[in-house]
Amino acid sequence: MNATAQVFVLLDEASAQTAALDISSALAQLLQRRLQLVFVQSAAALAAVELSATRVLAHPTARWTRLAAPDIERAWQAQAQRLRTLAERSTQRRAVHWSLRVVRGALHDAALDLLPETDLLLLGGAAAAFAFGGQRAALRCITALDDGGHCGSEAVQLAERLAASLGARLFVEHLRRTPSAGHADAGPALPILPADTDLLVLPRTLAQSQALRTLASTPTLVVGIGEAERAEPSAQATPRAPRVGVVTTTGGGAAMAVDQLAIRGAEIVAPGE
Repeated sequence: MNATAQVFVLLDEASAQTAALDISSALAQLLQRRLQLVFVQSAAALAAVELSATRVLAHPTARWTRLAAPDIERAWQAQAQRLRTLAERSTQRRAVHWSLRVVRGALHDAALDLLPETDLLLLGGAAAAFAFGGQRAALRCITALDDGGHCGSEAVQLAERLAASLGARLFVEHLRRTPSAGHADAGPALPILPADTDLLVLPRTLAQSQALRTLASTPTLVVGIGEAERAEPSAQATPRAPRVGVVTTTGGGAAMAVDQLAIRGAEIVAPGE
């Protein structure tokens, strides 16, 4: 299956996992796509093992002990199993197919690495105070950022469809570009989001800037294909001129044949090239 026919959702142990899974499965159902769940094992957790002052409490009645790599591995395994359980529960309700991938690093860095593989990537923000169903609050507000480009239009259109499907309020922020000293264009000024924003939808063009780190404290959906991928011609779209090897002796007839091949766009090469 083509990767762009999937919805990617990236989560780590600090993410709003239930909320992000519910949003992404709803989006996958709406667009009839497969859900690709990516669990990011935090490299910072392994770095903490090297600190002599780091301690861990296995359970309330235990003593504090030195944090070790096996503690991190066990926590990762438990988190991955919890994500599988949550994903199974969320996708079954919506009849969405899903799979799990595990990578290691930082959440935002992993998002930037995976952007070339998809045109829809949901980044789980900090643990949210809402979830779908039960006694907890439903999705309140979807905020979409429009930078005036093609990806911005795609982001707004998708946010409109998702808000209608989930019964959420939609807020669209049209970004303005602000000049700065020595620069004709400093890029779009980033807004202050509405306080009740439960999902941020932004164009791929903003994901390449600091916007992804600055704004993504809430679950964030990155929409669109980058301009480089959009403009890059495929290998099949650039036909190669046919190559013809010619063995000839002196004579007008042979020269005429070579000339006619060249006129028809053939690349004439010597034997062995």
